Amino acid sequence: MKRHTTNYSSVLRTTPPPASPQLSYDPDYTLAAPLCYSDNDFSLAELFRRQFESSLLTPQAIMCLFITILLLAGPRAGILIWWLLDRALWGQAFSRFLWPVLGFLFLPWTTLVYVYVSTGGVMGLEWVWLALALFIDISSYAGSGYAHLD
Repeated sequence: MKRHTTNYSSVLRTTPPPASPQLSYDPDYTLAAPLCYSDNDFSLAELFRRQFESSLLTPQAIMCLFITILLLAGPRAGILIWWLLDRALWGQAFSRFLWPVLGFLFLPWTTLVYVYVSTGGVMGLEWVWLALALFIDISSYAGSGYAHLD
């Protein structure tokens, strides 16, 4: 049985990339690379500026950004940011503008999951994800209602 080995030489560089006024896209350059340098090479702001200028908004980057916002700010912020970044996907999921607005207001988790699973049609295990999201939305309303009984 053959074991998979990973070559980390492209990720862990020993020298910083050359400074140039015009940054070009380098697919091997990652955020992990500058962590190997000394503190005097460049600032953290410069690191993020270089990473932002040298990367493209790939679907993986958009999803990573979406999940981070979702965890930090909640489902409604996630809906707003995801809608701003990928309106075509929202257009495929909903034929009318009314349904995402109602979902934003009343069932945010269900709306998010529906947009995620509806691209090829909802079938199989995707119904379980939708049911779980609906359960989370209803639980949040039931929990807040129970807390305000007194």
